[in-house]
Amino acid sequence: MNSNLGGAFGWIWAVFAGVGGVGFIAQGHVGSGTLGLISAAAALPPLWKKLAANGKGLPRIARFGIGGAAFVGMAVLNPSTNKSTDKPFDLAPMATAKPDQLAAALTEIQKKIAKGAISPMDRAGFPKMYTKLGRSKFELANELSKWVAVAVAQSDSCTQVDVVGVSEKSDRKGLVWFVDCANRERFMVTEDQARDARTIFDAKATSETRQLASKSPALEPVSAQWRNFDEVGAVSKCDQLVTSAAINRGSVDTAWKWQVSKNNDTGRATIERDFDAKNGFGGTISSRYRCVVSTDGAQVIGLSIQELNGWKKII
Repeated sequence: MNSNLGGAFGWIWAVFAGVGGVGFIAQGHVGSGTLGLISAAAALPPLWKKLAANGKGLPRIARFGIGGAAFVGMAVLNPSTNKSTDKPFDLAPMATAKPDQLAAALTEIQKKIAKGAISPMDRAGFPKMYTKLGRSKFELANELSKWVAVAVAQSDSCTQVDVVGVSEKSDRKGLVWFVDCANRERFMVTEDQARDARTIFDAKATSETRQLASKSPALEPVSAQWRNFDEVGAVSKCDQLVTSAAINRGSVDTAWKWQVSKNNDTGRATIERDFDAKNGFGGTISSRYRCVVSTDGAQVIGLSIQELNGWKKII
């Protein structure tokens, strides 16, 4: 490549990548911005002329490789192109959207709902549910099931809505649905949340009504309740209580491993762990404890220790 042409190309590239890098950093996107500046530096003619004069230069092809790789990295990290596509639209603008815009947005959302995910109930197939809910609530449950799926499909935590079903928690005062997603996340949706989802896409509803519905808190999977669960901290609290309950506290020796089971319905986690401790006669006895803690692991709700004649409740 002609040196003059190569120099001109280097300047163009350096300015382009440098301006982009500075712009990203100014917006708070340090990763993309840094890679942009690296790409600019790899092409900047004065810099490499000075390094070459000091015997520290690199072949032009190597510089192009470094600059190109950094530029690709900047593009990949670019916040405008690296957004999740799980959530096809923002709810707030739907409050003032036109009917055709509402329809287009709804069509996009429904792409995340599997065929057959919604199965309407009939009285013959669900006699107990029909009796429990009554005719009007039973029919409403079928009507709103579509909107339950739509509500969950908007969540980034659900890759695809696979199953929508009416929960046994439903009654004539209020409906509740469970929704299972392809990525094994489960959601619980209330009647009010389903009604809000329907209202948002109701072209006949006023913009004020849709605006109010769009402010409904975003749905989260049941597993979200364990987001702040401190397992190690919870085990430590349980160990301390077991030690306090022992006859010879200094003899308590817990096993390396433990088991944790989480109950999404109760919001309680149960920790079980084996341990050895000396009894009142100085003999070592192997035992096991069962400790129930809160969803964050900060509170011990129950503690039982296994003895020869069964479990002894401590708390």
